[in-house]
Amino acid sequence: MMNKETIIYFGGFELPNKNASAQRAASIAKSLRDIGYNVILYGLSRSLSETGGIMDCDVKIQGIEMKEWAYPASTKQWIRHLYSCDREIAILKNVQSIKMVICYNYPAVALWNLHRFCNANDIKFTVDVTEWYAPSKRKFPSNIIKDIDTYLRMKHVQPLIKNVICISTFLYNYYKKSATNCIIVPCTVDTTEKKWLNAVEYAPNNPITLGFAGDPGIKCDKERIDLLISVVCDLNAMDYPCRLKLAGFDQKEFEDNYPELLTKPFYHESIYYLGKLSHVECLKLISSVDYSVIVRENKCAAQAGLPTKLSESFACGTPVITTPTSNIADFIIEGENGFITKDFSYGSLLQTIREAYLNRDKLLDTHKFTRENNVLKYNMYTNVIEEFLNHTNFKKN
Repeated sequence: MMNKETIIYFGGFELPNKNASAQRAASIAKSLRDIGYNVILYGLSRSLSETGGIMDCDVKIQGIEMKEWAYPASTKQWIRHLYSCDREIAILKNVQSIKMVICYNYPAVALWNLHRFCNANDIKFTVDVTEWYAPSKRKFPSNIIKDIDTYLRMKHVQPLIKNVICISTFLYNYYKKSATNCIIVPCTVDTTEKKWLNAVEYAPNNPITLGFAGDPGIKCDKERIDLLISVVCDLNAMDYPCRLKLAGFDQKEFEDNYPELLTKPFYHESIYYLGKLSHVECLKLISSVDYSVIVRENKCAAQAGLPTKLSESFACGTPVITTPTSNIADFIIEGENGFITKDFSYGSLLQTIREAYLNRDKLLDTHKFTRENNVLKYNMYTNVIEEFLNHTNFKKN
């Protein structure tokens, strides 16, 4: 008999798939749906006004309700977002038979207040933790407020919560000390979705072509695209022909930050900027290249997270060249679905890309292996999530 209890999932995701957090929420929601629960996702929308209230999301996922309210725009709205959970409480008061509330990377004070309400009303409470944010680069005083929120959330509020879903081994090892029910669920995808089935058919490129789609952050604080560009230019100068296709950010803004790259030999012949593309267009790009590339420094933020680009590349059937951050090595079979650099350095990245120069038949084999042996499908973690639900508990304060 199907369980008709409801699970409410709150988060800053932009539904249905406008950011990585939305993809994660949808994947976990699908597992919850498959187990037999009613699932309702509540996200944020940049197209709604603060006075518009809660709206149904235009796009539907079978068996999952998706609703959204306005993304904070003004200072007043941001302050309310950081401490208030009035809307969430009003929602919970009107839902019958709640199994659990899940909060995704919620602001510390709002998270604490919602946790207290759920405890007082015998509602099981879970946090989904995917980030440990680096020091904010916003202007004062916003940067101080953001950094205090990160500190309170990671060090004080979330350790009080006994049910924790973590995206990485790093976060699991941190929260398992305080949580009584803690699991790892990495970034996953539903490969039965149309966008994956309609990916372009791969054919080896000549010369070898690398791809990156995403936002590298302010001065590449998320992804070291500057280092990758230097390596690609130098590989060409060393008579290792190579191209790099980039999407998801503004070329002029990037080049203004890194004018020295423009003078490198082969820069203009080997680096292709495709601008900001739709999610579907980005997936087509990744499907068409020989390798997607993830270049992250070994910092706390990179160790705590796990790149959504990894699961997306696997779903496209495209092997990955990556630096060894987080527990990404758990999912890479060297030479079969990707290559991992020895460390984060120019020399290591250059050497690893050189090793990835495979002949046409081997490239075809790696793409076939990556597609057929995808370990980041959402349904591979449904049993883990079901076991987690069976062991959820309350924490009375």
